[in-house]
Amino acid sequence: EGDETNIEDTPQILASCKTVKELCDAFDCLAYIPETISVICTVCVTNPRLAGVHTPGYFSYDISNDEIYSQSGVTSRQFRNLKSHLKKHFKLRDHQRSVETIEFERVEVVSKEHIYDTFLRISPSPFPSSTLRPPS
Repeated sequence: EGDETNIEDTPQILASCKTVKELCDAFDCLAYIPETISVICTVCVTNPRLAGVHTPGYFSYDISNDEIYSQSGVTSRQFRNLKSHLKKHFKLRDHQRSVETIEFERVEVVSKEHIYDTFLRISPSPFPSSTLRPPS
């Protein structure tokens, strides 16, 4: 899947993609935003409406360029440029740090849930019976 994709596999995965839909399916962190006519890296761009051409992870792309491939079997220059920019973006230290942070937070949440579930299994509830979770 996208966020778990090994960085070494990225060039082969990018090469196999022929449309933006295929890119977004191959990489969980990519999304096409019609309102801004762009592809964004959801790991790096937190608010697509505030992003612009100089925002890392924001890539202007008109989806109508994908029609060239569906009609001729050849990808457009704009699509090939997009894939080139994505390849560079995925190698950026900032992108890799963002992915690592998300993975760390995911592991941390899973660990906390596991600890809490284990606690519930091995000890009587210290909370009133009407409360399923500890008070916040």
